[in-house]
Amino acid sequence: VQKRADFFRNLPKMAAMDQLWDGLMLLIGERKDIEGIQILTGVPQGKFGRAAKKHKTQWCKRNLSKGTKVTCCPSAEKFKFSGYKHILIDDRISHKHAWESKGGVFIRHRNGEFTLRCVRKIISGSGVTSSQEQSEAISLLQPSPNRDNGVCHSTLISTEEDVEAFVQASKDADVACFDVEWRPDDYQKSSRKTRSQKSMAAICQLAFLTESKIDQKQRRVFVVDLSRGVTERDIVGGIMKDSTILKVCFGSEEDVSRLQAALSRYSKGEKVGPILDLQSAISLLLNIGSGLGEGLSLFDAARSILGISLKKRKALQASDWEARPLSQDQISYAATDAHILARLYQTLRSKPSLSAAMQSLTFNAPSLAEAEKLNFADYHSSSSEPKSIVGTQTELSAKELSNLDLANPAPVLLSLPPGATVIPEYYGLFLTKSSKLRLLNEIEPSNEIVYADHVTLAFQPGISTLEKAFVGVKAFVDVHAHVGDKKGHAVVVRVGVDGREHKAD
Repeated sequence: VQKRADFFRNLPKMAAMDQLWDGLMLLIGERKDIEGIQILTGVPQGKFGRAAKKHKTQWCKRNLSKGTKVTCCPSAEKFKFSGYKHILIDDRISHKHAWESKGGVFIRHRNGEFTLRCVRKIISGSGVTSSQEQSEAISLLQPSPNRDNGVCHSTLISTEEDVEAFVQASKDADVACFDVEWRPDDYQKSSRKTRSQKSMAAICQLAFLTESKIDQKQRRVFVVDLSRGVTERDIVGGIMKDSTILKVCFGSEEDVSRLQAALSRYSKGEKVGPILDLQSAISLLLNIGSGLGEGLSLFDAARSILGISLKKRKALQASDWEARPLSQDQISYAATDAHILARLYQTLRSKPSLSAAMQSLTFNAPSLAEAEKLNFADYHSSSSEPKSIVGTQTELSAKELSNLDLANPAPVLLSLPPGATVIPEYYGLFLTKSSKLRLLNEIEPSNEIVYADHVTLAFQPGISTLEKAFVGVKAFVDVHAHVGDKKGHAVVVRVGVDGREHKAD
């Protein structure tokens, strides 16, 4: 700002700004109870602040509209403009507490689609929701007037027109992203026989891709009731065994087996494939895992690669998927996974090295007749051979990873040794025994009776630090200040990594 007097005036307008602004204008046009929207922007103090205020105001009126109301203030004073039902959209979480303390609602901006969904949810129906609820970012599929904002429609096939659309979509498809739902095995425990049985798939949801692009005309996820409708069930069976259509799923171990059991009339004795299990592919190619010895979840994959946070209600997940009719919440819940699978596949498929590696990871599932001889624990290891095929393509994928076009500002994925996962929001810094003792010596005598087995400092590095992964790098800690009350004591320290200092509590 000091070196370039025209810094603010010449800032480029991003496409994400158009998406967000146009979406908000559309929303305001629909709702008469919204007073309006204004730009609340932070500026430095002093002479640079006066210049920044002038240039930012000019920029907003030139790039948004002449009638746009622009308010400039020091960033730390934004909370002064808060009030009941005042919604602040900002990408800095540090404003949240002060804004909400005065009755406002805070939305942390991640990307246009996410923010618009939060705003629409807050102002719809009963009005303002709790900040905790909206911050979780429900990503269920809901119809929206703006068909291009990434939201698609879920269709429960129930009419002849739906069947025709389903048939046509399957004929045009190169890829079918599918997921299944079934009634929990322990849903009914009335008899020993019931306890020993595994439920078959009750519904199957499919999102079709043509030439690796979601069908822009329909943008549908088809939800097929496998307990009724022989025609639809046969179509699903045909898709599953069609060697020209790649089937994409997330965690094939039980999905395929339970689906085969439901389709046994059509697919018994037929191999299902080719199949790409994104859970295995993402874990192997991108070294993303839970770090707890558990399989990668769809939640983690969507959050890391797409910047989307899924909120899944346990009550729906464990509901009776064989009961009819299905609720709208169940339909939306089911369709979400298939839609997210399509978006994950698109993102990974767009990179040549990842695309080539994924092709080598496809496999054919055994026929139902073969699968019946196996228990579920053995089924996955018997059918998925790609772990021995990856070879050097893992290294190629790691290099390609830094260029992935992720949702802005999605968490950054870092190329790390196998098994390491870093989403750089906060880092945990574990102290050596000698460092722990030195730090504990700083604690006031009144608290010395509490001894720690280990000490972990959580801190948030700056963006420049994230350009280089420093997992495993030795850090230096200096006590900076003390904070405490009758309930406890804490120290504020300076953490030095690669010559940079970061404050940690």
